Parts: sequence; C-alpha cells; structure tokens
Amino acid sequence: MLQKPPIITHAEFFKLGYEKRPPVTVSARPFCSLSIRKSGETVVEFDGKRLISAPDTLTYIPAGCTYTTYIPKEGEMYLLHFYTAPEGGELSPVPLCVRSTVPSSFYHMFENAIAHFSAEGCDLHCMSAAYELLSEASAAFFHTRPAPPKRMLRCKAYLDENVCDTALRVGTLAEMCGVSEVYFRREFKKFYGASPLEYIKKRRVEIACQLLSTGLYNVTQVAERAGFDSVSYFSAEFRRLTGQTPSQYQSRV
Repeated sequence: MLQKPPIITHAEFFKLGYEKRPPVTVSARPFCSLSIRKSGETVVEFDGKRLISAPDTLTYIPAGCTYTTYIPKEGEMYLLHFYTAPEGGELSPVPLCVRSTVPSSFYHMFENAIAHFSAEGCDLHCMSAAYELLSEASAAFFHTRPAPPKRMLRCKAYLDENVCDTALRVGTLAEMCGVSEVYFRREFKKFYGASPLEYIKKRRVEIACQLLSTGLYNVTQVAERAGFDSVSYFSAEFRRLTGQTPSQYQSRV
C-alpha cells in the first residue's frame, strides 16, 4: 500500500496507436504516465532492467525518469499523463509493469475518462478518474488484493457470461457461492474492487458503448440488449459513468 498518495494537479487522457520503431531514449519528463496496452508490444529499459508491456498490461513511468524504449509490435493503448504536487507521494520511484487480472475494468475506466477529457478537458470528473485509476493500478502493481477463491471465480465467470440478463440478481450469485448476500457483497468488493452491483452497471455500460459505436441500434435497443430494465434508468447510469448521454456518445463515435 502507498504510505503517502500522490497529489494530482493536472490530468490528461489519450487513446494512441503506435507503429514499430527502433530503440529511442526518452528524456526525463515533468509528468507521470500510466497506460494499459490493448494490442501490440513495447519494451522499456532503465538501469539495466527490462520491462515488456504486452496486451492487458499496465505500465507506469514516474516523472523525472529517463529510459529507452522500442516497439517490436504495433498496436494501441490507453494513456494517462498526470502532474503531481511535490508535497505529495508517488506511486513508485521507478517504472512498473504488470499484467492486469481485470483488464476490462481498466479499459472501461480509461474509455470513459478519454471521452470526457476530449469533450470537457481536465475538470473534476477527470481528476476523479485519474485518482480512481491510480488506486486500481496501485492494487495491481503491489498485489494488495488477495486471489479470489475458486467459488468466487466461478461466480464471477457466471456474472460476466450473463451480465446482460435483466433477471441477474446479486442474491442468485450469493446462493451460487453458498454464502449470504451481505458476505458475498463484501467479499466481491475485496477481490474485485467494486460492489457486485456497481461492477454489473459498469460492465453493462461498457457493452452499451460497444453497441452504440456500431451505429446499428438506437438507444432503446441498446438499453435492452445491455441488460437495463428501462431506457430512463439506462440513460441515467450511462451519463453517471461516462459524463454524457447515450445519444451524445453515439454522435461522437
């Protein structure tokens, strides 16, 4: 766990594509970066150490770090650049790289933050998203969350497979695990960083974003296919999690 968390003064979010390139040296920069790679591969070398950033991998580069990087495989990544106040702490004094066990959660958070930053710039919503990403990344880098037991893994797999089923209930998942609903909610959050209900909402909105991006469905159809009981509830949750209405999102993709 971080003894003293960073104090973020400015945050910027990007989605970047990159091509193969030979080694280049990146001089010390005034900002930190946190990224997750969707495809391709990048190698980072510093102080005789070598990190490989592959798909679903989180990579952190602290401010003031000079390193060498090259790209053996072209691809795409989501990226956060953030500046910090000197009186705060830092995630790590050296670069870090780890494969995420829940990459879809990071993709969802990044996609929402990128869409909002593109529309509104760095506001309180973006600052909140930056802190949330750093919190989740800290847990991934430093393994602060224990590994879920097999019964929880089975329930999580069932949830992911049936997340768009409007009949899906947290109580049903608890029964599958053979525990009370209160205990299940507490354990799920311990292992996955969010309550089961919040996780379901985020996954449904993530799926809704994918459906809206196709241009094949209207908002009502997307709400139904993503597992929401009503269009009004869908619209409210979509706006809460993305900062824009479904129609606004669809018009921008």
